[in-house]
Amino acid sequence: MIGFDIVKPVSLFVGPSFQYTLANEFEGFDVNNIDVQSDLGVNFQAGLAIQLHSQIRVSIRYEKGVSNNIMTIKDDTNAVIGSLDTKPEQLILSFSLSL
Repeated sequence: MIGFDIVKPVSLFVGPSFQYTLANEFEGFDVNNIDVQSDLGVNFQAGLAIQLHSQIRVSIRYEKGVSNNIMTIKDDTNAVIGSLDTKPEQLILSFSLSL
């Protein structure tokens, strides 16, 4: 991520993020009938951070997946019955404390 101080104490940051899915658990589905294209995802993030105190920082960021990652759902005969785009799109609010 690359950050820029806009006006102290506010900064802007943008850049890529990467995610690796360790495990998929889907309630109501047999995991053997679900095929995920990739466990690795590439995302884009942008956000703002505010330094509230010398040790306290609050940030909000928007994240959107940019790599295609399609989950395919199959029936017992291995025929495809549906698919789902699993790219994330989320707002992330974080608090950090420096000791």
